[in-house]
Amino acid sequence: MQSIRRLKTARNFFNYLDAETFFGGGLDITNNCNLHCTHCYWWRQEKNPDLNDEQMIDFMKSLRKDGLRIIYLLGGEPLLRPKICAEAGKIFDFTLIFTNGTLGYPPVNNAMYSLSIDGPEKIHDNIRGKGTFRKVTEILDKQSTKVMIHVTVCKSNKDYLKEIVESFIHRKNVRGIYFCFFCPSVKQDGDNEKIPLKERDSVIDEIVNFRKEYGNKIFFTKRIGHYMKTNGGIDCWNSPEKCITKKVFKFYSANGKYKFSCAYGAEAECKHCGCSQVPLMHALKDRDFETFLMVYRDYWGLPYHNNFILNSLLKHKTGKSRIKDESQK
Repeated sequence: MQSIRRLKTARNFFNYLDAETFFGGGLDITNNCNLHCTHCYWWRQEKNPDLNDEQMIDFMKSLRKDGLRIIYLLGGEPLLRPKICAEAGKIFDFTLIFTNGTLGYPPVNNAMYSLSIDGPEKIHDNIRGKGTFRKVTEILDKQSTKVMIHVTVCKSNKDYLKEIVESFIHRKNVRGIYFCFFCPSVKQDGDNEKIPLKERDSVIDEIVNFRKEYGNKIFFTKRIGHYMKTNGGIDCWNSPEKCITKKVFKFYSANGKYKFSCAYGAEAECKHCGCSQVPLMHALKDRDFETFLMVYRDYWGLPYHNNFILNSLLKHKTGKSRIKDESQK
């Protein structure tokens, strides 16, 4: 039954996106973390107590009843609460778990893990703590779950991106690598990790070229890059009023309260937002074929299916819907 629901959600994805109706959410399932990363301002913010296990499970069920089909499990470190992660996999059609990788990858139904990597060993350890890189890579290589590598591009690692890609792209348990940019806090003037928008443009070009060089395991298309660049489309989304993610995703804190900002919290400096999900959604709204195929074949599909014919039928359906919508304008 859940597999049918998941495929239905994938099939209707563009309907939700075009109508800008809620279909997904992000939930901080804990405010606790076992690391103290230098570039993270999350641990500096004031926190409320977490919901207990029973309360959190009931809350997730209420989100599902409200129509949320996709959930991003955030924190803190979500795997400090493995029971909640497992329950989320039963409740939602698709679960994405963001982790620092130090606690392993327990099996979760209909879930994908996103492992944060900040650089080669020296850079990663400078940010996350001595010995962290070796620990997370040893765990990654010894387990069997395929994970996504999530790279937050910042001042410290922007010159080491190719080295990161070379280190992870061929590992047997890595299903892909995607990139976002460090999002500074409005309360941290002159933050050392912020890359000014103009300087980001050349880095974006480099990442787009990674996809040409390394293929489909780089989850960053040319159209996504366009929407992140100053001479492209960033001005159409980098403010609270314009952010499409706020229109289709709901974000909640660990006490079950709705966030009126986004996953990054109320202190995020939206002008320099580096979230890759927003440009991804704009690329999909454009019906960019490369981005569409990346999402349905490599993101929605694996490990659930890898059927090119199904993906082509989905593309045909969404393309017809787009034409119909535009003809009615």
